Amino acid sequence: MSIRAFFRALSVEMTRENTTVDSETGGTVELVDVELAKKDDAGTASSRPSFWLLVFGIFATFIPQTWAMEYLIKVRRFQATSCIAIPEFATTAILAVLVSRGGVPLQRSPRYRYSLVALSLTATRWLSYASMVFLSIPTANLFKSMKTIFVMLVGVFLRRKRFTALEYLAAVLISAAAYLFATGESKVDLDFHPIGIAIVLLSLITDAIMFNTQEGILRVPRSTQAEVLAYTNADSAALMLVAALASGEFLTASHHIIANPLDIVVMAFIATCGFFGVVCMTLLIRIHGAVVAVIIGICRKVGTIIFSFILFPKPFASEYAVGLVIFVVGLAIEAREKRRRALS
Repeated sequence: MSIRAFFRALSVEMTRENTTVDSETGGTVELVDVELAKKDDAGTASSRPSFWLLVFGIFATFIPQTWAMEYLIKVRRFQATSCIAIPEFATTAILAVLVSRGGVPLQRSPRYRYSLVALSLTATRWLSYASMVFLSIPTANLFKSMKTIFVMLVGVFLRRKRFTALEYLAAVLISAAAYLFATGESKVDLDFHPIGIAIVLLSLITDAIMFNTQEGILRVPRSTQAEVLAYTNADSAALMLVAALASGEFLTASHHIIANPLDIVVMAFIATCGFFGVVCMTLLIRIHGAVVAVIIGICRKVGTIIFSFILFPKPFASEYAVGLVIFVVGLAIEAREKRRRALS
């Protein structure tokens, strides 16, 4: 498939009707509608991007995005993390309009509904990025994989959901892996601070609340991916800008950019990779199903952690190796259970 054909298919997908939103991949809004994909005719499906092109797009965007994030925060010492999210949100909103057909998407849902989701998304992203100042990127990413645990807890207490014993086992294993990574990092990394764990866990709580409540907020007939991406991220950019100004991080970031102007290129790269990574993951879910996307997501997470140690050499603790093995096992069990649910 040519680049032009890819963007044409992307434009078609951006204007398809959707009902739900998820923020799992890279922390940006992602829309899921597997049932709609099943109803597409063969002619439409044949014009869509291939499986391997989408997988390449996911790895070629999310992993470099994480590397750029580590470079900016750990190497360049950019501490005003809220200002990393502002261009990311703004870029997603702008690109959602540019790649959709017909310009600015129609607003089919009341604006305040998008603002409610944006408020939770803003809090989640700010806390998630802030945790990377106190934790290594591999450890922060591994803790973010514990999102499933908090989604399960919120689902049990707020929506009376039920989960299998294997799903709880997967949650325990992922938690154990996160504990081992944190223990190992506390021994060898001078930047480690327990407050980073508290911040990332708080971000998971806000993310889990959004995951369990936004389905009702945004369940509007004929709402499209472009619409939700554009309005939700535009509101998030505005909210994050207000937060950055109020906290003083905007002034800190301005001083840093004046002294290191090339770092704004890194921020633009992070924002662009985030948008196209989310789109590729969304298309993968639509065309090939959520289970396939979960498996690709597992490979991406493991690859991100491994390559972080390769590209940014850091002291290695034995707990890292054990934790990584337990982490992979936990993710594999989680993927198996999601596949079973999808087939049942």
